[in-house]
Parts: sequence; structure tokens; C-alpha cells
Amino acid sequence: MARVILAVARSDSGCGRFLAASPSVALLCEPDHHDRGTRMTGVRIRQATVDDAATLVEIHRRARDTYYRGMVPDEVLDDPADHAGMRAAYERAVARPDRTALCAESGGGVVGFAALGPPFEPVEDADPGSVAQLFGLYVVPERWDRRIGSSLHDESVRRWRQAGVVTARLEVWERNERARAFYLRRGWRPDGHERPGPGGYPYLRMVLSLS
Repeated sequence: MARVILAVARSDSGCGRFLAASPSVALLCEPDHHDRGTRMTGVRIRQATVDDAATLVEIHRRARDTYYRGMVPDEVLDDPADHAGMRAAYERAVARPDRTALCAESGGGVVGFAALGPPFEPVEDADPGSVAQLFGLYVVPERWDRRIGSSLHDESVRRWRQAGVVTARLEVWERNERARAFYLRRGWRPDGHERPGPGGYPYLRMVLSLS
């Protein structure tokens, strides 16, 4: 299992970490066990369940292919064993009370999701409980530009505020210009922290003030 999760983390920083801290291989918004779904612009946002794991893997895989293909080896992106490992890891992740995965439903199916939790790097200048992480936000490519990502982002921010979060963090690959622009439009800003990423392009950390 370590090999599988290493491949996931290598090819997709945020959700690799969302999955990697499951029992065999560590999020703040507590799952709302009474979640009835939130409707926004024709999109229904609800809590993910174990039954969604295969769909989350497929959305994750298809979205990351749009920016990693050609920069991450095909054998990593296409390895069936890695896909199976991702499914098992998602099943564990969505079942844990310290994680939150939100599904966006539209047209009768799940078309995107967001993965939330506590920061995976130390918080040195604030209460760790006041800082949260957006590990990943993915929408199937054919449904881009229909406010599905915006709906997921808005619901994530609502839950963070409800939980008393004052700062959110994320990492975005430098070459993923579409994602960087999406977050900049919503108030996220780079904080100067970087980590090595695929193709010699770093992962950039961005932060969002919720105070």
C-alpha cells in the first residue's frame, strides 16, 4: 500500500495527503452527520460516503490528467493498481470523522468534489484549530465553467466559518494556471511557501483569510 500512496502523492500533492494519512498508510471541518445537502445554482452539495469512493477516484483521475499528463509519467497516472489503491484509501478517508469530502451533484450524478481537513504542515503563529486545509477541489472537465467548482468552494468556506476557522490553506502546482486563477479570484493569495513538484515546477501554497 505504501507504493500506491507514494504514487498518488507524487502525482497529486493535495489529495495524496488527504488519502495518505489513513490508518494504513490524517481533516477540520467536522462532518455534518445531519447533512441534508445544500443546493446552489442547480448543484446539490452533500457529504460524501463510502459508496462514492469509486466516483471520487474517477473524477480525481480525469481532472488531474488535464494538467499532469506529459509531466508525470504515464505509468503512474494509468497504473490500475494505483487506481485500486486510491479507491481503498478514499473509502477509509470519507469514513473517518476527522475528514470532510463534499460531493457536487448535477444532472443526476456526482460531477465534482472537495476534500477538506486540518493543515498538513505545522501552524506556528496561530491556534492550529483555527487553520484548515483544502486538499483538493476537482470537477469533471466537461462540466467546467458551470459554477460547480464555485459551489464546492462556497460550501467549503461556509463550513470553515461555521467551525471557527480563520485561515485556510491549499497547495497548487505552478503549471496549473487555471486553478491558480480560480483561487486568486476568490481571495486566495500565495504566502511564499513552495515545495518541489513534477517537471521541476513547484507546488505553491496559498492562503485565504476568513476573519
